[in-house]
Amino acid sequence: MALKDFYDNIPTLKSDRLILRPIVSDDAYDWAEFTSDSDIYKRWGKDSDGSEINTKTIFAEVQHKNFGKEQLLWGIALKESNKLIGDITIYNIENARMAKVAFKIAHKHRGNSYSAEALAAVLGFCFTKTELQRIWSDVAKDNIVSCRVLEKCGFTREGLIRQGKMVLTYCDYHIYAILKDDFTSGQQQNMSN
Repeated sequence: MALKDFYDNIPTLKSDRLILRPIVSDDAYDWAEFTSDSDIYKRWGKDSDGSEINTKTIFAEVQHKNFGKEQLLWGIALKESNKLIGDITIYNIENARMAKVAFKIAHKHRGNSYSAEALAAVLGFCFTKTELQRIWSDVAKDNIVSCRVLEKCGFTREGLIRQGKMVLTYCDYHIYAILKDDFTSGQQQNMSN
């Protein structure tokens, strides 16, 4: 299938401890719980504006973000409880060849390698089921944890943007990327070890 075939039909992905799935109205409370965490936004130069807390508008906001957009948005849920603890998005897709990835995990679930596990599942899907050849991300220089997640998943640090604009702030940030060939050779190498 082509990447565009998945925009309105986000597939469910599973890993050892997680289910990556479309976000549904029953997730509104869980979504509000982690998106209202100001720590998520501090590196973007904005604060949670409080709208994330209104559970009545959460699902409409998610639907609006997905509607007519060329992106893939998964909720990250714990396999054991189906509780939503974060999300991961493939977006800024260019010619179905390259795209950007972003992820966030609820504060109380950090430190468990859930981001890396979710990212690995998304990379596996993107590089085996779609025509994407390159996935990249930008990360604030001081966001050491996210840098480690990307590196753990095989991303290469390609450069440093000094005092560039990242969302709503100017800061130093790294550019990371992984190519389909990098992912494929990394998978083969892991299988031989």
